Amino acid sequence: MPKLSLAKLERHLYGAADILRRSGLDAATYKDYIFGMLFLKRSSDVFEAAHDDIIDRKVEQGVAKEDAETHYGENPDYYDEFFVPERARWSYLQAKLNDATVTFGSVLDTALAALAEQNETLEHVLDHISFLKVQSNKRVVPDEACKDLVRHFSRYRLRNEDFQFSDLLGAAYEFLINMFAESAGKKGGDFYTPRDVIRLMVRILKPRPGLTGLLRGSSGNMR
Repeated sequence: MPKLSLAKLERHLYGAADILRRSGLDAATYKDYIFGMLFLKRSSDVFEAAHDDIIDRKVEQGVAKEDAETHYGENPDYYDEFFVPERARWSYLQAKLNDATVTFGSVLDTALAALAEQNETLEHVLDHISFLKVQSNKRVVPDEACKDLVRHFSRYRLRNEDFQFSDLLGAAYEFLINMFAESAGKKGGDFYTPRDVIRLMVRILKPRPGLTGLLRGSSGNMR
């Protein structure tokens, strides 16, 4: 399978923005939904790889596959990364796409809430993202747009081994920040410190062990 390049991932994320723009959302509104979907997909893909690895190792050790699945695959204690409960797994979201008995925005909100509930470090991190949000008696993100986002993000797997280089997601994040900033008539630097600026600051300050206080003072003087 060809590795996912930054250019391809950027086009993919831009396509997600197009889905939301067609629904009338502007950059200030849709950025949270794109980040939310990207986070759900990435977390689920990484979890799936870890899950399969745990099951395979336990089966090799003589554990029956069904028991390995129940006692190890679904046990958060065996995961170094985020544990993704079933309601937040990508396969579950895909299975709900054609379920006419549920509001799909609710399915996505439940997934985000379940992921945060299961992982202490995510407490309140995802609270601001709501696919059921209503403004002027109208859903901000219509259900069909929610489904289109899941279909769109299903195109690429986002495991580490799928990336052309290790920090591909970090670079894609910077691309998104710049894209949102430009759409809002601002510059990316208004939202984050560009890498080139960070490198320049490091070269100027030449940080060494024991210089924590000096660096803190220097950064304060640079404001």
